[in-house]
Amino acid sequence: MRLYRFIPLLLALATLSCREKVRTSPPSSGTQPSSAPAAFPPVPPLKVASIDIQRLFKGYYRTEEIQKELNVEQVAIKGESDARLETLRSIETELQNSARQLADPALAGSVKEKVAQDRALRREEAIALERARREFIDIKGKQINEKAAAQMRGIVAEIRKSIEDMARQEDYDYVFDRSGLTTSQVPFFLFSTESTDLTAAMLEKLNRDHSMQTKTGEATPDPLEGKD
Repeated sequence: MRLYRFIPLLLALATLSCREKVRTSPPSSGTQPSSAPAAFPPVPPLKVASIDIQRLFKGYYRTEEIQKELNVEQVAIKGESDARLETLRSIETELQNSARQLADPALAGSVKEKVAQDRALRREEAIALERARREFIDIKGKQINEKAAAQMRGIVAEIRKSIEDMARQEDYDYVFDRSGLTTSQVPFFLFSTESTDLTAAMLEKLNRDHSMQTKTGEATPDPLEGKD
């Protein structure tokens, strides 16, 4: 009866022995070994560059041309304002003369009344002229500002398109603005190597056609040069 007690234990040991043989035995000729996982191809590094948009904007010949056009308009506005001021100065001289006449005790009453009436009319005219002059300056100033803003937006769009075209042609993944600031007014780029700065190359490209044209001509003078 005691022998039956060891039968379950013997069966368990026999099962473990069979499993161990299965694990350690070499695979049969018909069994294919499992293949190792395929390695991923190496990821190429990102191609990154930076450009100073502010420098491009200031150095772009179109910016200078537009600024000269705006200066011409500003000079014209100032000329018109000065002409109106000259008229106001003439009226002011008349008012001063009429004031001296009214202060003369020898002036006859009827004449004094006529001088006073004329003086009041000229004074009202001067007030209206000065109001019109200021309105003229305000309206023209706003028009120039709106025109300048629209033209400057156009220049920025031209520069941006040129940068995008160059980035696509030269397979750049990212192009950052070196002149950009964070919300804390801190430069976005704290450091970058000169080898990644494409500003000079981009500026040369933007001004290339204009440089060829100006070799045979003269630069357009700035109407505000030499003026206060």
